[in-house]
Amino acid sequence: MTSGPATRTFDTTRFTMRALMRSDTAALYGTLSDEAQCRYMSQPHFTSLEALADWLTDSEWPGRTWVATDKTDGTLAGRFVAFPGRDAGVLELGYITIAERQGHGVATECMTALVDHLFSEGIVAVSMWKLTRKTRLRCGSLNVSALPAKLTCVSTKSRTKACAIC
Repeated sequence: MTSGPATRTFDTTRFTMRALMRSDTAALYGTLSDEAQCRYMSQPHFTSLEALADWLTDSEWPGRTWVATDKTDGTLAGRFVAFPGRDAGVLELGYITIAERQGHGVATECMTALVDHLFSEGIVAVSMWKLTRKTRLRCGSLNVSALPAKLTCVSTKSRTKACAIC
């Protein structure tokens, strides 16, 4: 995580989104050590806590990482990232929710808030990718009409038409 914009803390209805810390590794290990959970990631599943911790906190990685912690009990619910995309000026977003929290709206709530947060920082283009079919986030689930007018699908260049990927 190189120098760049700070990974500022912000809240959603149910979660606090804060910068990832090395101490979060144990909470993420159960999901990121599962081969099925990692099948769509660029990195294969992890076989040790130390390897995962090193990957999560790699000082050369150019992106920012937040974790969602549940406001009621402080448990970690997922990892959310924003990093320079293939297209100049576009941030790519990604996420993985803790296996036990999948299917409970964590990704939708946190990704919607993350997009809002990034636009409040002046980011004007984002691209989202999916890690698993089960936790797939569709452009339509972001309630595009509630987001800043600058939001467009980077594939279709449209504010109202989602790309084929979404």
